Amino acid sequence: MKSDSTTPPNPYLSHVPNRDIVVDSTLKLTLVNPAYMSRQVYELSEETSDVRGHITSLNPIRPENNPDSWEEKVLNYFEQGGKEYFGVDSLHGKEYFRYMKPFVTEQSCLKCHEHQGYKVNDIRGGISISYPLEELNVFKTTKSNNLLVLLLVFWLLGLFIILVAYWRIKRSDSKRLLAESNLNDLNHELEFKVETRTEELQKSEKKLDIIFQTIPIAISLVDEKGILLDCNNSLLELHGYKNKEELVGKHTSILFPNFEHERAQKDIAQIIGGSTKHGLQYTLKRKDSSTFPTEISSSIFIDNSSGEKLLVSSAIDITDKKHFIKQINELNTNLEEKVKKRTSELELANLKLKRINKAFVGRELNMVELKKEIENLKKKNE
Repeated sequence: MKSDSTTPPNPYLSHVPNRDIVVDSTLKLTLVNPAYMSRQVYELSEETSDVRGHITSLNPIRPENNPDSWEEKVLNYFEQGGKEYFGVDSLHGKEYFRYMKPFVTEQSCLKCHEHQGYKVNDIRGGISISYPLEELNVFKTTKSNNLLVLLLVFWLLGLFIILVAYWRIKRSDSKRLLAESNLNDLNHELEFKVETRTEELQKSEKKLDIIFQTIPIAISLVDEKGILLDCNNSLLELHGYKNKEELVGKHTSILFPNFEHERAQKDIAQIIGGSTKHGLQYTLKRKDSSTFPTEISSSIFIDNSSGEKLLVSSAIDITDKKHFIKQINELNTNLEEKVKKRTSELELANLKLKRINKAFVGRELNMVELKKEIENLKKKNE
């Protein structure tokens, strides 16, 4: 039911799960069990008549439900197997006709009363109706018998209505219990899905962490102030450190020699501003202060939970690369010198060949002319 000043949350049901449900800022619901509802009906009735209704028990949760002497006697009678009881008794200084029926524990009752030790079919208590006897005495004369019967019929009808209302409340309570059971099933299903998803995420995070720690590239996570937040094993190995505790929480300048600090700070500021840097060549520093050349690539990463800008960087040692490049350059230089020397030798040989050829051709021409002169002399002698 809606929780308000007339129907506040029942403090004696605080042990019941989901006693109060908040639908939204304007609607709050609270659990109303049959006893609470019946008590509200009796309280409304007492405002307009002297008819008294009372729910009671030998072991009540609510102190106001303690039995009076007549009710205690009847409750003990019910414990011995009695089904109902009525009689005349003095109440608040007046004589009342009193009637009482037992409450038998059902499965739905255990949600509120199981902690008291009750089991199904136990006598949990009783409900009593007390009607002022002086109002009934008006009908002692014979002439009033018919009216008495009529009033008794109305009284019994009222009792019947109360019992029907109580039954409907119990039925409504059963529906509510079923709805709560379905809600609990949905909650369990949701919790199971959340647990399953959490396990999957944990497995994924574990796999990602394994990759992060074993990848043969030094990776670091740095905040906007240049503080190292995390790193992998490759970075520790690259710089000669044994564990993360030696680096995490310290400024990244610990990884750079002094002459690289200013340039590193400028690059970090540009990357935090949205720029991406690839293939930056830096000289980095080991724990023992020795240096080595590296190639660094960095980009910005925004933490969705905090909105903080983080710098993710990867670095590789290019000492071997530089050594190979140097060797290649030296080989190229040697090859160029050899080609140049060989070209010079070929040019010199070619020049000599031209001279020899020229001399040989000149000699051939002289021989031809000599032969002609010999022929001319022969002709003259003849």
